[in-house]
Amino acid sequence: MEKVLGIIDLHSDVNLGYLTENRPQAVTTLYGRYTFIDFMLSNFTNSEIDDIAILVKDHMKNVNKHFLTNSTYLKNSKTGFLSLVVNENGILNPKFNTDINNLRENDYLLYDNESKYVLVAPCHFVMNADFQQILEKHIQSNRLCSLVYKESDNLDMFSDCEKVTIDAVGNAQRFDLLSKKDEGKKFNVNLGIYIFEKQFFNDLVRKSHEISELFSISDMIKYIVNYGEKVNCIPFDGRVTCFNSFIKYYQNSLRTLENNCEANFVDFKEHVVYTTTHNSRPVIYGEDCDIKNSLIANGCSIYGKVKNSILARDVIIEDGASVENCILFSHTVVRKGVKLKNVVSNKRVEFKSKKVVEGSKDNPLYVKAGSVI
Repeated sequence: MEKVLGIIDLHSDVNLGYLTENRPQAVTTLYGRYTFIDFMLSNFTNSEIDDIAILVKDHMKNVNKHFLTNSTYLKNSKTGFLSLVVNENGILNPKFNTDINNLRENDYLLYDNESKYVLVAPCHFVMNADFQQILEKHIQSNRLCSLVYKESDNLDMFSDCEKVTIDAVGNAQRFDLLSKKDEGKKFNVNLGIYIFEKQFFNDLVRKSHEISELFSISDMIKYIVNYGEKVNCIPFDGRVTCFNSFIKYYQNSLRTLENNCEANFVDFKEHVVYTTTHNSRPVIYGEDCDIKNSLIANGCSIYGKVKNSILARDVIIEDGASVENCILFSHTVVRKGVKLKNVVSNKRVEFKSKKVVEGSKDNPLYVKAGSVI
């Protein structure tokens, strides 16, 4: 495979409501033991991309905390690198805190790197992507830039996403937000994954201030389509799950448990999903516990009932407690006799006094970190 600089763009992180008030989406818990960034980073690692830069928009402390060791995501930590960079000037002036300005502030990432290609990807689409195949398609196109899209007719899954109109020879023509008018139709979802010839990308970053100091990489793609080079469009045929709102986070997470939970992870069977390890003990299952159709992370202690739920590390469900259709973050405690249904609890929440705590499937109850209920 040609040498590639992989960029995870946290400037394109989306708002998950309560969950992302004090952390980026990238390091928000997903499926109990992972975070969003783990999936795209693992795609890089499994595709032998070992030069990786993470463009951090804000909350650097939370991002740093997740990366206890950079070598977790590198096939060869001696020749590869994983760098977390932030635009300090942009933090002081948020309107100018764009991914391009972050790269201009940390331009050594581009100019000290010998990669031939640059691949930029977001975190809110969870997918198992073989970037070797995608890069080969980009090279075959003889274009300076390509984007990756997903053909779909599932407007519920991809609401508020961007669609791309593609001409007969596979070039992007225009971009629009999906709307109710697209219901029942097929459309091409822009997955925010872009492949550039590196010198072309360097020139874009260097000249971007001549076009707009407020432009992002995504804005530059649209500018190119309208005024510059043709942008090749590469289809992605695998499963894509979109997490771009709080309700989608809840519903898509629990949808993983439907039918056969194992089958919904089939796309990730052949490739490892890497994450930071915590050396937690195995789960303790009480003699009278009752668990159905749930994902339970290491370190949990289950003595009560758990149904159709996702439990992160070190959650405690006491005897006589019940949890149904819930997502519980690490160190949550559900005391004896408490019944939870349709609840998302952040870290270190204790449910003890209120015996019935319930939301709905369309409006799950969110409980902020550190609360006592």
